[in-house]
Parts: sequence; structure tokens; C-alpha cells
Amino acid sequence: MTAIDGRIYVDGFPTPCPPDLEDAADDLERSGGVAWIGLMDPGAEDLETAAARFGLHPLAVEDAHKGHQRAKLERYGDTMFVVGTRPTRTFPAWLRTKVLTRRSR
Repeated sequence: MTAIDGRIYVDGFPTPCPPDLEDAADDLERSGGVAWIGLMDPGAEDLETAAARFGLHPLAVEDAHKGHQRAKLERYGDTMFVVGTRPTRTFPAWLRTKVLTRRSR
């Protein structure tokens, strides 16, 4: 699986993120930083792979599979799931973004 965008932040500074999720997860573990990894329309298998590699809560991943959700913040153990929207200048008029976060261990 390939990420479309990503950064690993170490001590508040961005570093390049490898394009492969396996490598990104390894870099994240080594650095102890925070990762932002963007996936465009990931399928169920893609989300399951990311969840297993990054230790995301199963209920948060299940929630991420669902489309057309209203803006919200849900907490599942040490994983948070955020749905947000922002206006765009093109159709569709709103861009929906889903974010899964997990506290580092």
C-alpha cells in the first residue's frame, strides 16, 4: 500500500515520510515522533493493513470504513477518530477528511 502524502515530525520538525506504510511505521518507531500519513480513498484491506501496522483500535477503523459521516470526534481507547469537512472551490462543495490518531507507546 502506498501513501499519497505523509510526514513524520520529530521534536516538532517535519522529516520526509517513506512512500510505503511499512517503512513509515518502522521510521516512526525508531524516531519516537508523530506521523501524518494521507491515504486517498483507501479500501478495507488498506485500512486493515494500516491499522495492524500502526496499532489502531478496531472500532475506529470500522468507523473509518463508513462514508458520508457528519463532523465528529470519537475516542476508542488510545485511538481518536475525527471527521471534518472544509469548503472547496470545486464540486463537490465540501471535502470530507477522516483522521485516525493514536498516542505513541
